[in-house]
Amino acid sequence: MQIVKKFAPIAGLCEAAMNYSAVEHTKSDNSVLLYTVQKFSFLLTDDLAGVVGDQIYNTVRGDFFVFSPNEIHFGRFLRAGTHRYLDFYLPTDYFSHGFYSDCLNRTDLAGLFRQSDGTAVNLVHPEENTRADILRITETLAGIAVKHPDEEDHTADLRIFALMLELFEHCAAAYRKQSAYPFSSPVPSVVSKTLRFINENYSENIRLEALSKRFGCSVTYLAKCFRKHTGKTVHKYLTERRIAAAKHLLNTGSTVTEACYGAGFGSCSDFIKVFGKNAGMTPGEYRKKNRTEKTPDVRNEQIYVSFAYSLSFVHTLQYCCNRKPHRKDKNYVFLPIYPSHASFCDL
Repeated sequence: MQIVKKFAPIAGLCEAAMNYSAVEHTKSDNSVLLYTVQKFSFLLTDDLAGVVGDQIYNTVRGDFFVFSPNEIHFGRFLRAGTHRYLDFYLPTDYFSHGFYSDCLNRTDLAGLFRQSDGTAVNLVHPEENTRADILRITETLAGIAVKHPDEEDHTADLRIFALMLELFEHCAAAYRKQSAYPFSSPVPSVVSKTLRFINENYSENIRLEALSKRFGCSVTYLAKCFRKHTGKTVHKYLTERRIAAAKHLLNTGSTVTEACYGAGFGSCSDFIKVFGKNAGMTPGEYRKKNRTEKTPDVRNEQIYVSFAYSLSFVHTLQYCCNRKPHRKDKNYVFLPIYPSHASFCDL
């Protein structure tokens, strides 16, 4: 299922995206992901393990992830069936302007979701009451996305915006109370070490034999252990990490050749073949598409709701409540909607 609700970009306005997914998955994993914006993932079903950097987390319904810009991550589904989650993609300065800054008493989004000692937490396991509030809001947002996927509904658009603010107030409170969420099952150090080494050295020539020697174990043990806890082979993870790096390079102005060798591929022919299998298009097509389109890339079986917002919340409320906006106006949540395939940074 693929539905896009897109608000036309307006100069001076920040842009964000909300993505609701209800997808049939086999017992497998998603591809490695990397974004240049802040991402929040709210889990509406159980049985998902999240891999963030070199850490692996087990989750339950109502947990949420916080991903910093350029933080590598992917999800592993522990059972076959329908998995539901709600994602937000926000610029790091999303709450730094006017009303938002005063409302949440922070200067930027990264600062809002930061432990008192300055360290970041990726997985938040809210207390019971806060979890109920977060689930209530996220389920409501999911319902709005499904009910109003591609139509102009000013009331629905404003409600999404208001619910988002309420949601992040609860999230901020939960985050500040949260210490690092412990794994529900221990992960062998060789798995974390391998993830860390690949993430830091993906552009180098990495071989399984060299990794096993570095970490003092057999090739067989490393291969089986890594796959058991991540759902991927070492080779697959390395390839996907390189593809994520290549997408980032292409999105930030690199040529296809620069992206190829910068991400660690040995030849352009291999790069084009592997990239096409992963992204469904050539690197050149991906580069052209992402240099001309600004909103989220639409994946199969997902619903995206994108919206631009005014820097003056009061004007937004007055404008949306009193009359229908005009394209040239600058103080409103813009409502004309049309489908598009696009990329939000490094999707």
